[in-house]
Amino acid sequence: QTLNAQIKDLVISGVGEAEGIPEALRETAGDPTTPMSSLKLWLDASNINATNNVGIDNGDAISEWKDLSGNGNHAIPGNAHASPTYSSLENGHVALDGTDYFRIPINDDLKLNTHNEDDFYVFMIYKNINTHTKATNLFGDYETSTTPTFQLMISSDGYLVGTDRDASGESNPFYDTRAIGSDNQYHLIQYGLDNTLDKAIIGIDGVVQTNSWEKHGETNSGQDIILGSGHLGRFAHGEIKEVLFLNKASLTESQINNIQFYLSNKWNLTATVDSDGDGLSDAAEIQAGTDPTASPLFSINTGSLSSDGVLTLLDDQYADIPASTMDDWGTESFELSVSVKSADDNENITAATNSGSGSGALFGRSSSSIGYYSLPPDYTATQNNSTSSYD
Repeated sequence: QTLNAQIKDLVISGVGEAEGIPEALRETAGDPTTPMSSLKLWLDASNINATNNVGIDNGDAISEWKDLSGNGNHAIPGNAHASPTYSSLENGHVALDGTDYFRIPINDDLKLNTHNEDDFYVFMIYKNINTHTKATNLFGDYETSTTPTFQLMISSDGYLVGTDRDASGESNPFYDTRAIGSDNQYHLIQYGLDNTLDKAIIGIDGVVQTNSWEKHGETNSGQDIILGSGHLGRFAHGEIKEVLFLNKASLTESQINNIQFYLSNKWNLTATVDSDGDGLSDAAEIQAGTDPTASPLFSINTGSLSSDGVLTLLDDQYADIPASTMDDWGTESFELSVSVKSADDNENITAATNSGSGSGALFGRSSSSIGYYSLPPDYTATQNNSTSSYD
């Protein structure tokens, strides 16, 4: 049968995935249609027009980058004479050529509320091509001269810089110590504020650096959100794949890890991103069959953890596994398998003599009430490259 009718308007919209909104961005895991309430802006280079880029060709100028969060915070070119363009290369991206940028009209959803204890988070997949001679705004509300502002910038020497400043000029600049300005690689960038911990956050590829933060006054300039600069005539030259802005809500560690893995996996960055910050890349965890979004196994790790999961401990170094991970292993049967190899290949495993003790615990539970370690009764010495198991 066919329909004999006239169609006046046909609108197709969606987020470009058969299962709907990715689970990491859902308000509830079982609802694929409702995004997180704190997700105020979602720009995706694979779905610029909310119809999976149907009708957009390589090299086309972008007149509007649709906000997929449902809040209508669409990005428009900030310069009437120069628009960012779409490129289908490298699985698709939006190209900024050093003369163009985006503007997102400001509203209450996009204004920070950090002076009233609210958090915010920005996640961005970005590759820098060239740096400006001065710091350039990647995300923030500074287009023309203003005192109150917040910004994520990239410095002239390629370092990420976060800052906020109130009307009195009080500010909190913070930096990441790894330069990404000239490595010609895509990176997962995290920027934000955790008011609970009074920490400003800046991260690259899942490795986060926190900085002390002091609450001052309101930091909103009243200007639009700027993506790719334009502030004081300084323009970013780079490529953007995705931008997420979550505002006025706190995220758990699990939520942050899941968002980062969603971006890492989607944009084929698992080899370089460590979503859960445990020292192993997402790709290494996938290969090992472990969860790339789980909290780190070692809560205190003074040694080094390689990409293939080998923990190296030198004299006076140790690692703790949280009690929540081990549960109460002293009351139930369990099996432990530990492979040990000497760090210097001399075929000797030694315990450093410390505090009058001539032995060291390979694996045990600290218990101040009964001594330094609580060990299984048939604990035995371990030889080079060997494995010991006991019940």
